[in-house]
Amino acid sequence: MHHFKCHSARSCRTWAKGGPITEDDKSAEWQEKNQDSLEEKKDDRCTRIAKRKYDVWPSAYASGAVVKCRQGKIWKGVKEDIRKIVEEEIQNVLGEACWQGYEQVGMKKKGDRMVPNCVPVQENELEEKKKKTDYSKEKESGLHGWFSRQGGKGKSKGWVDCNTCRKDKKTGRKTCKSCGRKEGEKRAKYPHCRPTPSDCGTSKKSGKKSKAGKKG
Repeated sequence: MHHFKCHSARSCRTWAKGGPITEDDKSAEWQEKNQDSLEEKKDDRCTRIAKRKYDVWPSAYASGAVVKCRQGKIWKGVKEDIRKIVEEEIQNVLGEACWQGYEQVGMKKKGDRMVPNCVPVQENELEEKKKKTDYSKEKESGLHGWFSRQGGKGKSKGWVDCNTCRKDKKTGRKTCKSCGRKEGEKRAKYPHCRPTPSDCGTSKKSGKKSKAGKKG
């Protein structure tokens, strides 16, 4: 009985021109003679996929992936003509993080793939994120400390009204009106005041409804 050394009789028919080899000695001789070319084809496939999958070639990550591919541990079902699958996989596995001082605002296209859109964080926002408000200005200087804060949008000073905070569509930053209302100004709720917009948090806005905001 003939013993195939290849994975199946079908693959041996593909290898051997003119149909399957049925004699053991001839089959073994043919496979040994053609083994190098078969391995080269397998290596070429793994290398080609790795080059598409990784931006840097050669690299330790890419070389390790090629080894796993040759061992049959990964990319078994990846067809070489399905570029989108490979590109999506690399984006999921090797997502690029923004550098310190930058934050991600959506995605952007770089070449033929999507990457994080990293934009500089405003310096005043960085300072607010680094430290929590300790109310030191208010403790030391009273109302002078209160007014020394940047406060609301524009040139207004003092604390901000968290009930008025909105996200700026252009910059993505939170902007709020000053806690102190201007003469004749009406608001739906009494001011819910905090030192800075970042102190307002993401919880539900508080504050009782003002007379102007009540219906009826």
